[in-house]
Amino acid sequence: MSHQSGITANDALREKFAEMKDGHIRVVVVVIENESLVAKGEHNAERTFNEDFDKMIPPLIHKHRPAYYFVRLDTISEISGHNWLLIVYIPDDAKVRERMLYASTVATLKREFGLTYITQEIRASSAHEMTSHSFHQHVRSRAASPPRTMREEEMLEIKQREVTADISVDSRHQTLQGLTFPLDENVVEALHLFKKENVDYVQLEIDHEQERILLAHSESHVTPEHIQKCLPNNAGRYHIYRFKHNFHEQTLNSLFFLYSVPGHGSKIKQRMLYASCKESVIDTIEKKMGIFFDRKVCYYLLDRLHNFVLCFYSNYFAIFAQNFKAHIRKEVSNSYLLIYWKRLLADPQLLPRIINGGIAGIVGVICVFPLDLVKTRMQNQSKMVGQPPLYKNIFDCAVKTFRSGGFRGMYSGSAVNILLITPEKAIKLVANDGFRYALKTKDGSLPMHRQILAGAGAGTCQIVVTTPMELLKIQRQMAKSKDSTLSPNARQLAIQLYREKGILGLYKGVGATFTRDVIFSMMYFPLFAYFNDKGKTPGNNQVPFYHSFGSGIVAGAISAFLATPFDVVKTRLQTLEYKHRYSGIIDCATKIMKEEGSSAFFKGSLLRVMVIAPLFGIAQMVYYLGIAEAMMGLKPLGSVS
Repeated sequence: MSHQSGITANDALREKFAEMKDGHIRVVVVVIENESLVAKGEHNAERTFNEDFDKMIPPLIHKHRPAYYFVRLDTISEISGHNWLLIVYIPDDAKVRERMLYASTVATLKREFGLTYITQEIRASSAHEMTSHSFHQHVRSRAASPPRTMREEEMLEIKQREVTADISVDSRHQTLQGLTFPLDENVVEALHLFKKENVDYVQLEIDHEQERILLAHSESHVTPEHIQKCLPNNAGRYHIYRFKHNFHEQTLNSLFFLYSVPGHGSKIKQRMLYASCKESVIDTIEKKMGIFFDRKVCYYLLDRLHNFVLCFYSNYFAIFAQNFKAHIRKEVSNSYLLIYWKRLLADPQLLPRIINGGIAGIVGVICVFPLDLVKTRMQNQSKMVGQPPLYKNIFDCAVKTFRSGGFRGMYSGSAVNILLITPEKAIKLVANDGFRYALKTKDGSLPMHRQILAGAGAGTCQIVVTTPMELLKIQRQMAKSKDSTLSPNARQLAIQLYREKGILGLYKGVGATFTRDVIFSMMYFPLFAYFNDKGKTPGNNQVPFYHSFGSGIVAGAISAFLATPFDVVKTRLQTLEYKHRYSGIIDCATKIMKEEGSSAFFKGSLLRVMVIAPLFGIAQMVYYLGIAEAMMGLKPLGSVS
């Protein structure tokens, strides 16, 4: 209907809507009472959607009274979490005023609940239509193709052909295909001899009067220079040539199809004829004669056809690869990174460094993960017109998260972090150490701009692990399901993404992750080195552990706060189906600014600081204390600076 009733949800129903999105409620009934939308009944999820539907819906139906039924589906969307079905039940024998009132309030109800959460909607006028079977029948009917007349079928087929047409320089179609002339018997015989290697060269010409491909010349043991002497100056020719040559002390045979047409000596009609028949001649020789060409070359200036040119055409990929490998080998042998890598592999502190990174990461995740969960949900919350926010503030988000999932729910998605935090921290810290070593000046100093470059290099290296880790963590955090059987775990999510989009599916949002991590590392490592150096005691240059801990916290807090806008964009891209809502980093940032204002870029900034600062403080303290070195009986490595 074009007009709305003006009826809105009361406060209790709005709170119920927020609770419904946590994932444990299956059915909620909404009716209109006292000029307001109110919740009239509900059931929590027990089994599957079909079983719960047929068990819970019938007792809630009043045959002569309209109502709205929200039923949670078992599917989960990246945009909104759990998907919901809205059933608008308006019986035919209801009063006219009620029927008009409920019909005109549907749009308001959907807006109050959130349009993105409702993925299915059906209208029912009798209790017999309120079954799971009727729902699935409705879904199938919507997915089926509509009935078409014969004329519509013909037009659809024409349109599909137009859409799927492959048009390119080399494409051939029925409407624009080249000429096809048959091969003469002498040509077929010569090609058989060529295939048996009794003949090395076959020259073909077109007889336009007989419309046939004729044999012009054939012989064995032919050089490229000899072919030039066999060519007319005023006519085109096709050449099938076995080029025998040596390359890197190996004897090679390359099969060439050469197409020669003199640019000035031949007539235009003849040049067009040879160009039109070329593809059909190649197809016939390859498909019917079984002779497959390594290279197909068109020559207009035949005086340039000599041994060196054909050798280059035969092996240019191998020549390029050989030169490229030699160049890379030379550059790498003189690389500071290679020198550092050799030193690193021989360093007895490498294994303790990796173990310390893993210990620091695991301890940090256990301590701050609940805060990270609240931060992710706050950052992903977007404003919708006419709808109150799901979370009012940090405390409200934490309370609702704990109520919906309990203590275990506060660590939703932590398993993948604990699993991947060891390689992530090891790559980040070891890479930073390597870049700092490689970027040192001749006198052994490391200026600030080189420290920033080293941090950028470390941030770049870590995204190999960080991107899939963050993606799976955020997907699990946003599932918001109390019953773990209703939402996929990290392993199932990884398998699903891999099957749908390949290995790139695990690197969704890699650009945003790269931007955030590089900018964070460019700030963090130089800041930590600066603050940490201030705590060195005179004489022995040792830094107390509490100073390293404090330096890590301060550097982490500053870097985390300034990198928050990039973290907000990354979270949105990795949580939503951004190919529909956001086309990339710039589009996401632009829409956030336009729809939510500049303050949206610092959503969860306090929580991010509370997560990152102690995480890196703990990492530096673990390095100072040397837990791994103590277990292995080695000298402590000290803090990373």
